[in-house]
Order: sequence, then structure tokens, then C-alpha cells
Amino acid sequence: MSRGCGSKCVCINCNNTARKNTDLKFRKFPKNEDFRKKWILNTGNVNLVHLTSDELSRRYICDNHFLDEDYTNNEKLRLTRNAVPIKYKDFEHLHVSTSSKVYQKIGVLSPIAIETISKNGSPSVYVQTPNKRSSDSDNIRSISSTPVLTPKIRQFIEESHEPTGLTPKILFNNNNDSKITKLKLALQLKKKQIRNKNASLLKLKKNLKILRENKKNKSTLLDSLYYPSSDSKTLVKMQVLRPKFSRKKFTKNEQNFSLGLFYKSPSAYKFLKNNKQLTLPGLSTIRRWIGSSKFKPGFNAGIFKQLKKK
Repeated sequence: MSRGCGSKCVCINCNNTARKNTDLKFRKFPKNEDFRKKWILNTGNVNLVHLTSDELSRRYICDNHFLDEDYTNNEKLRLTRNAVPIKYKDFEHLHVSTSSKVYQKIGVLSPIAIETISKNGSPSVYVQTPNKRSSDSDNIRSISSTPVLTPKIRQFIEESHEPTGLTPKILFNNNNDSKITKLKLALQLKKKQIRNKNASLLKLKKNLKILRENKKNKSTLLDSLYYPSSDSKTLVKMQVLRPKFSRKKFTKNEQNFSLGLFYKSPSAYKFLKNNKQLTLPGLSTIRRWIGSSKFKPGFNAGIFKQLKKK
């Protein structure tokens, strides 16, 4: 809220003003009727009960009556929606600013009647009202009306002793115990599932390690065999070590073997690949290799080698 120059905290026993305490922020009363009533009860100032909404909008409470958790951030710029001032607990000394009478009389005053408002039989507020007799009217000079407790103030004092909905929530009861038990069971189930997942993950890692070792051993075994030529060794490795739809790049020996076989007979190459299901580079791959040849002036030894293979 924007702090006015004449802002003063309306809480009991608080004399903070915006003019003297420039470092304090002063908060307006909320528009919500229920929260506004809670704010009034917690200030302990019963004079606010008779004020209208417009009049309450010009009354303020300083930040000294709010807790840190009542703010939306650490800078304490704004209050939360459910923020309520700290409750004024000393109800035996509620501040009721009412007009008073001055009696001027020599002698003993008339008997004093004590009007008591109690809760559960215990006195809480005492208002002394001198009894006025007709014979003493000449000797008594009245300055203002006798202070009385209006029904609205009486209701305010009675409600201040009753729960206002601001009591802390009960953290542990039968319903909460059942919820906590269910949450514990769910937590145990999740932990068991995590343990099972970790066990499966360890098994997969172990299997992967075994597969890598087997592949390495398979390659070593193939290298130890006897081959009549390098091309036959290349063909065997292509069929054993390379999966059918692998995207692994072909080696130089595999490229030369595939190009030589394609140059020798394109129909035989297609027959071996499509009908006999041999692992060979695709026709589009062969055309790409052929089209990537670079030609320069002079004799190219590579061309002669390709012609010789063909």
C-alpha cells in the first residue's frame, strides 16, 4: 500500500506512525469481510468495530504485527492472501476509548454498580458506572455521557474469547495417521521398484560387456584363420562381423572388393545381394562411390587399376 503522511498503527499499545517510523510499512485492512473481522479481533482495538468499510480503508497496521511467513518474499513488499496480524492476547485490558464524566460533590459518592462480562464464569471486563440520584442532580456537573458497552462491542469482546479460525491446524489425527500410513506403503513400493530397476540395469551392463568381449574374440578368431586371398578374408568378415542393416562405414578393403565385384558383373552382384542375401553395399552406395571419382589431366594410375580389376 502507499503510506500516507498521517498513517498510524491502530493496534493496542503501538504508537508507530508513518511520519516517525519511515522505515516501516503500514498495511491497509483487507476488503474481505471475514479477514477484516479477524484483523480487528487481533488488534484488540474495539473502537474499530463501529467503523464502516470506507473508514477502515483509512486505518493501518504496521509491519511489526506480522510474521516473516506472512510475506510473499524476503523483501516484505506484499502480504500473502491469508496474512493476519499477530493476535493481541491481553483481553483483560482491552482498549475502549469512551467519554467520561466529571463529578463534583463533597462527601461520599453513591454506590458503584459493576457490570461484568464473563466467559465460563471468569470476569474479563469491568466498567464502573456511578449511580445518579435525583437528589444529587444539583451538585453534579456532567461533561459527557456515561460510558456504556454497546451490543456491538459486547459481541466483539465475547467473540475475542472464542476461536477465530486462526488456531494452528491439527497435524496428527486419525485421518492424518491413515494418510501417513498409505504414504509410507507407497514409498516402500517405489523403493522396491527402484531396486528392481537397478538390478535390471546391472544385468544389461553385464550382458553388454559380454557381447563386446565376444565380438572382440570373434574378430580375433577370424583373423587367426587361413584365407586363400585378402578378398576372401574381407568377404568373410563382412558376413560375420557386419549386421545386415548396419550403418557402419565400409572399410577401404570392403569398398575395393565391392567395386571389383560390381565391375565384373552387375547382374551377379545383384544376384548375390538380393537372392543369396549376402551382406554387400547397396547399389546406390556403389553409384555414389563411382560418381565421386576425381579426374585430372594426365595418366591416373587408379583408373588403370580399376580397369584391370574389371
